[in-house]
Amino acid sequence: MMLKAIIFTAVLGVTLSFVTADAAASDRLLEKIGGGGHVMMIRHANAPGTGDPDHFRIGDCSTQRNLDDRGRAQARRIANGCEAGG
Repeated sequence: MMLKAIIFTAVLGVTLSFVTADAAASDRLLEKIGGGGHVMMIRHANAPGTGDPDHFRIGDCSTQRNLDDRGRAQARRIANGCEAGG
């Protein structure tokens, strides 16, 4: 049990360090983009799940993975130019 706790703590520490580094990198990227001369492409905001459903049809949004409430809020912030990493 003690080994599991040590492994969990180590994995948590590494994960948190990546999240912090990623947030800082996102801030730097947004600063560069804000300075002009750059383009940022975003596929989409949060849409739960992975891949396309079996019954997916490109012309029918009801068959696709759609944004959830969080994704719609992200999309609104992106449209307003305020999204900064999640």
